[in-house]
Amino acid sequence: MVRHILVALGCNPDSDMALTYADRLANRIGASVVALHIAQEELVPASCEIVKRYIEIEAEKTRERIGKKIAELRQKDDVWDRVIFQMTRGDNPARELLQEMEKGTHDLLIIGHRELPNIKKLFLGSVSSQVVEHAKISVLVVKHLLGPSKILFCTDGSIYAEKAIRFGGEMIARIGCPSVVLNVSPWLDDHCKRVAQSIAKRGTQILSDLGIEVKAKFRLGKDVVGEISKEIKEENLDLVVVGSRGISGITRLLLGSTTLKLINQIRCPILIYKQPVREDVTT
Repeated sequence: MVRHILVALGCNPDSDMALTYADRLANRIGASVVALHIAQEELVPASCEIVKRYIEIEAEKTRERIGKKIAELRQKDDVWDRVIFQMTRGDNPARELLQEMEKGTHDLLIIGHRELPNIKKLFLGSVSSQVVEHAKISVLVVKHLLGPSKILFCTDGSIYAEKAIRFGGEMIARIGCPSVVLNVSPWLDDHCKRVAQSIAKRGTQILSDLGIEVKAKFRLGKDVVGEISKEIKEENLDLVVVGSRGISGITRLLLGSTTLKLINQIRCPILIYKQPVREDVTT
């Protein structure tokens, strides 16, 4: 159950989008929100007083903008807990965010996603992608402000996927969003069709037990992300829920991760369920 949300704020428009989405979602599911802004402290020579002063002014403007925005939200909503402004040296805000997440009792992180040029995406990755990879709580990556109103739950039949369905279902149960559970199978024979149908139906049972209107679907194709994208368009879905089991660095480099491909390729928000460390995977 999502009771406490952490929203990560930067200096870009995607942060404002995450802020607004967090406010709307928290109101609909009855959660509280902590806002965390991590500013990078640029390392410049002490002699460059003009540059240092410019950086300080820009940082102050950002804090004022965020403070004003949250003050406006607080006037109409009571979901806001506190705002944390934090400075970090160096060029790794993702690391600082992950450390802050481990200090709290948050159930969900909401973060905006900024598109990067392909070459940067390959070698560096966005902050949101780095956070998704290493976070120890579930992460909702925001790309637009629509919904959630109709949700896609993706499943491969694994325990991770079914835990993701339950987590997402419990989060949105009080909203009353109709949902689709989808399995994508790469093969075309009758046996694989029956297996894909069975996997999708198991997922729908989890959501049905939570009182959610849901239907099971399966698709055949080797491009899993492509098939998911087609389903999003055909069903007019505005949130995708997936489970993430994580893969090693070298495997990710050579083969890629379906979750990271989804973050970079689909256009709607995506909720990545991360199993809490304290949970036993067999439970």
